[in-house]
Amino acid sequence: MVSSGDFPPPDTDPSFAGGWEAYEAYIKKNIKYPEVARRNGTQGEVQIAFVVRKTGEITDVKVEKSVSAEIDAEATRLISEMPNWIPATVGAKPVSIRLLIPMKFSLP
Repeated sequence: MVSSGDFPPPDTDPSFAGGWEAYEAYIKKNIKYPEVARRNGTQGEVQIAFVVRKTGEITDVKVEKSVSAEIDAEATRLISEMPNWIPATVGAKPVSIRLLIPMKFSLP
């Protein structure tokens, strides 16, 4: 996870409620591997950026590194539908921050 953009460096990073294990469980439970990508054997790592607002809300979801239109759309859907995060803080005050995270899509 990398913060980026015009946001101040936080004292504490934003986090998914329950930590990375909970984040990974959310992804695993909610992912719908696109059928076209499955048929074509398309796999890869999407780099996806989004803002965690000071309220914890996820906004401004954008694919920074594409795999395919179908996989990019699924990554965007997964991030956009996430529950609120615990926001970053600066001086104990919640702040908005832009994150860039990788999302791996691989077939079994």
